[in-house]
Amino acid sequence: MESEVIPKYKISLSNNDFIQALNDLPYNRTDNRNTVISFTSGIDSMSNNEVDRLKFARISQSFSDLSMVKPEPKSGLPLTHLFFYYDLIAYDRQPS
Repeated sequence: MESEVIPKYKISLSNNDFIQALNDLPYNRTDNRNTVISFTSGIDSMSNNEVDRLKFARISQSFSDLSMVKPEPKSGLPLTHLFFYYDLIAYDRQPS
């Protein structure tokens, strides 16, 4: 995702706010001491600030718009699914 999919769509989906909000973040994997690049939007989804809430709503809508994008050729999966899996793997999260 970090080296192919996200950079590709940052170019081809230049009008999608979700994709454009993604910024690379060096992430230190303390178990093997290797730094890897992960992508994050940097948006505080829990903020009570009106500007942050509006930005989060716009980014959320843009994420939903990704369901209309043709599935990624290598995986055959919709981008929304790829980002869900990416979040689980990159940030060691558990599905709810």
